[in-house]
Amino acid sequence: LQKTSFDYMKKNLKLSVPQDPKEDLFSKKDIPKKDVNFFRKGIVGDGKNTLTKDQLDQLKSVAEEVMKGTAILAAWYNH
Repeated sequence: LQKTSFDYMKKNLKLSVPQDPKEDLFSKKDIPKKDVNFFRKGIVGDGKNTLTKDQLDQLKSVAEEVMKGTAILAAWYNH
């Protein structure tokens, strides 16, 4: 149970991403990578402080498509 806490995951789980976001993650090339924290603050709605309006619109569009026809979509709108 300890390993599922937000604090544990934030401290122990890292993600390696290409330094140049245009690089293909699945290419066979040896691409320089940097480690980033996968988890940021753990605050619901904090994405609007980090993401651009366009990114938020894209995220909303994808989320609506994925959740279409489910009860969770209504709950998401009411949050």
